[in-house]
Amino acid sequence: SLTEYDTLTLECEVTKANKKVRWFFDNQELHADDRCRLESDGKVHRLIIANVSPNDEGNYDVVTESDRKSSAFVSVK
Repeated sequence: SLTEYDTLTLECEVTKANKKVRWFFDNQELHADDRCRLESDGKVHRLIIANVSPNDEGNYDVVTESDRKSSAFVSVK
């Protein structure tokens, strides 16, 4: 659980380097913007959201090119 204004970092590791992943929040695809960064470093992919608020609470999914999915629920106090 995070506190309002914290930074959220979610990370996944895929089996092969340079594979693309897509990040989703409550089934809506996320794109980089002022608060949201999408990073990849070889096999490791990260979603970083700065200054979280209660609106950021919910289900986050990462989906690989081969449609494998990992999910996490994030709560914000």
